[in-house]
Amino acid sequence: MMEVPQPVDREIEGMLAGVEQRQAGWVRFAILEDGNQYPTKVDTKKPELVNAAMALMSNRVRAAIREQQSTTINPHTNAPYTNRYLNEISAVDVALGVRPVQTTNDAPATNVNVPTTTGQQPLMGLDKDLNIARQCASKVVAMLAAGGKLPPEQVTPQGLVEACEVWMAYYFYGPHRFGAQPFAQEDMTEPVGGDAFYGRMSDEDPGPQPGQYESLGA
Repeated sequence: MMEVPQPVDREIEGMLAGVEQRQAGWVRFAILEDGNQYPTKVDTKKPELVNAAMALMSNRVRAAIREQQSTTINPHTNAPYTNRYLNEISAVDVALGVRPVQTTNDAPATNVNVPTTTGQQPLMGLDKDLNIARQCASKVVAMLAAGGKLPPEQVTPQGLVEACEVWMAYYFYGPHRFGAQPFAQEDMTEPVGGDAFYGRMSDEDPGPQPGQYESLGA
């Protein structure tokens, strides 16, 4: 039997560019590290970490992660996948492990079985659509910035937000605003698809496998 290497703990910094719901309550966050073409994807199912990460979406963050070799073999490389777990996350200018001070006098009683909530009403309708579109736009702009496709003077908080809003205009109003010809189904001569089309590396971890996280708990 092949010996599984010990897990490796490390810290990373970058733009928190995406979030994806996985099976069995796991949530995957994508952190685009400086100089990398593809984001580092880390998993957690702890409510406090999910809430903390969601509050930092589209911002630069510092994260403590654990990398552990999977028992699942990657068919493209014939080597095990590497699973990455989120242990801590904070804004890039805040030390890991620091939590906001509770200022109210009626703090809730501790109950490990009650998930942490933000206290906000769930987004519905147009507000939900706008929130999803902004997350998508921020991921696109973060990848463009990391790949050096944006002018250096635009790689500022204000410049990146302005670039996101341009993509928002495209998502909601289509190509006419930019003087481009809209897509037409009859123009396609052959189907377009595959992992490369969707920006996914062929050796990317496909996510939790059956029984993969059973020993880790919550």
